[in-house]
Amino acid sequence: MEMMQFKSPLGRPPKYTPNQLAEEFSNYVQWCKDNPLCENQRTDYLKGYADTTAYKPRRISIEGFRIWLGCSDTWWER
Repeated sequence: MEMMQFKSPLGRPPKYTPNQLAEEFSNYVQWCKDNPLCENQRTDYLKGYADTTAYKPRRISIEGFRIWLGCSDTWWER
C-alpha cells in the first residue's frame, strides 16, 4: 500500500525559525541595554532639595521577550 503524499505541510507555517528567533532575542537584549529604566529621585537637604535621575538596567526575561515579539503565552508554550 502506498502512502499518500501531501502537497503542503499541515497547519500554519511557523512564525519564526530557530535562527530567526535567536536573532530576535539578540535584538531584544541589545534593546534592553540601549533603553535603561529612568527613575526620578528627590533628595531633601536642609536648604532645599535636588532632583536627580537614576538609570537602572532593564531585566531580560522571557515575559519581556514575548511582549517584545508580540506573542501570547500559548504560542510560546508550543
